[in-house]
Amino acid sequence: MSSFRIVEALNIVEHIGLGLIPGSVQARGISPYGFVKSRNYKFTAVKWVSSRLFELRSEWDDFDPICKGCISKGRSLSRRSEFGKIYWMATYMREHKNFPQPIVMLDNRDDHLKKEYPAAWRVPAAFILVEGHMRFNIRAYLQTIGGLNPTVDVWLMEKSSH
Repeated sequence: MSSFRIVEALNIVEHIGLGLIPGSVQARGISPYGFVKSRNYKFTAVKWVSSRLFELRSEWDDFDPICKGCISKGRSLSRRSEFGKIYWMATYMREHKNFPQPIVMLDNRDDHLKKEYPAAWRVPAAFILVEGHMRFNIRAYLQTIGGLNPTVDVWLMEKSSH
């Protein structure tokens, strides 16, 4: 990734709690992870194997391990839409077979969120989607039809050792 995208992503990360995405045309709500202190994490730009994206859990569909709700919403955005046409991001992702901007995923496989943040009592011990729910939903559908590159760009958020 270019240094511009890294700076841009770090801005995203610093504002996760407010749901602010610089340059975004989407209305954003308050993040369900606003209690997480991003300074306690390291962020690494990685190429993630597309088939492993199903290891992520999203609060959007109540952390469903098979992402059924995410796939359904992604299908709707990719085929038809409440907007009256295919959603622009779905068109982009079909053409480029990647995210227009990397999603942010948190490695919570050690279940540290529950231990450190009582507000995270529902969050499972797994990779958790922190930012990029619309992209993740479209991705979930495209993955079911073979519509992604073998790897995709993501920001991996891991607990710092300090």
